[in-house]
Amino acid sequence: MGGSVFCQTRGKKPETATMRLEEMGRLFMAANLESFLADQARKEGSILDIVSGLIETEYIPRKERAIKSRLKLSAIPAKKRLDDFDLSWLKGGLTASKLSELKTLSFIERKENVILLGASGLGKTHLMSALAYEACVTGYTAYFMSSTSLMETLMHARAQNRLKRKLAWLKKPHVLVIDEVGYENYTAEQANLLFQLVNS
Repeated sequence: MGGSVFCQTRGKKPETATMRLEEMGRLFMAANLESFLADQARKEGSILDIVSGLIETEYIPRKERAIKSRLKLSAIPAKKRLDDFDLSWLKGGLTASKLSELKTLSFIERKENVILLGASGLGKTHLMSALAYEACVTGYTAYFMSSTSLMETLMHARAQNRLKRKLAWLKKPHVLVIDEVGYENYTAEQANLLFQLVNS
C-alpha cells in the first residue's frame, strides 16, 4: 500500500491528527506530521513502514533530549569518550581487553564497583568521565564529583541530621564517580562516611 493511500484512508485532515497528538503530548510527531505525510505520499511503503517512520519522528528527538538532560545532570567535567583513550603508553595495567569489558558497562547491571588506581596524569579522570558519559548515552544515569566535594556534602548533611537522605540521593544514579579519592587523608569519621556510601 502506498503512502498516499494510507494518508487518505479515512479522509481526515492532518490538522485533526495534529491536535490529537498535541493533546497526547506527542509534540515532535505533531510538529512534523504534515511534512512527514507529504514526504510519505511520494514513496512506496507498507503501513508498518509509515507508522514506524512516524514513531521515529517522536522517538529520536525524545531520546536525544533525554541524553542531553542526563549529561547535564551528571556534572561530568569534560565530555570524554572511551575511544579517545590511548592505552599504548600505560605499559600494562589497564589492558585492551579490560577496557573493552568496561565499554560494555556490564558492571552497572552487576552493581559492581570499579576502582582505578595509578599515579597522577595517567588518565584516571579521563576514563571515569568517559564511563559516565557512555552510561548517560546508553540510557543510564550518572553523577560525577570529587572526593573533596563528596566529603563536604556528607559532613554538611550529617551536621544537618540529613545524612540518611543524602546517602539515598547519592545512591540514585546508576553510576556514581568519585574522583581523586587518594589525594586526601581522611579522618576516621570521613572514612566511615565513605565506607557507608560505597558499601551500600
